[in-house]
Amino acid sequence: MVTALTKATIYLGTNLFGIVSSITCPEINMETSEYKHGLGAYNINVGYQAMTASVTIKGFEKKLLDEIANPFETHVFTVYGSLDTYTNAGYQSSKQAKITMRGNVSKMPLLGELKQQENTELTFEFNISYIQFTVDGDEVKTVDNANLIYRVNGKDILSEIKANLALS
Repeated sequence: MVTALTKATIYLGTNLFGIVSSITCPEINMETSEYKHGLGAYNINVGYQAMTASVTIKGFEKKLLDEIANPFETHVFTVYGSLDTYTNAGYQSSKQAKITMRGNVSKMPLLGELKQQENTELTFEFNISYIQFTVDGDEVKTVDNANLIYRVNGKDILSEIKANLALS
């Protein structure tokens, strides 16, 4: 069985930003602290590191490029696509995939690679402080660094820590 993201588009707020050629979502990399005792040492996870993402789009809208030109401004980007499943028998099903990210641009091309009579492709990199991934409206994962939120399939992994810090 093969599942592919197809027909993906990215929006800046409610405005279509472009057609997605590819997207690299953030990785969750843990911060660790070394715990030492009389017989040795080991690492324990104490948090997660800053996240980055990149998106390559076909074509562009100058007005939207102007909106994200300020690298100190935070924006909300939403990618909508279709998760299509195929088997040896062919197409099986389709589900909506939605990726919502909040962040600011860390790398933006001036014009990208221009080829005669071909679509322009531009790759943007973002510093991400929030990302949520849903499939058919069901939350798969949400990470919100600023608000100490880390949910997997709707379960808040950090709820006990937030309660201990009087944040919930």
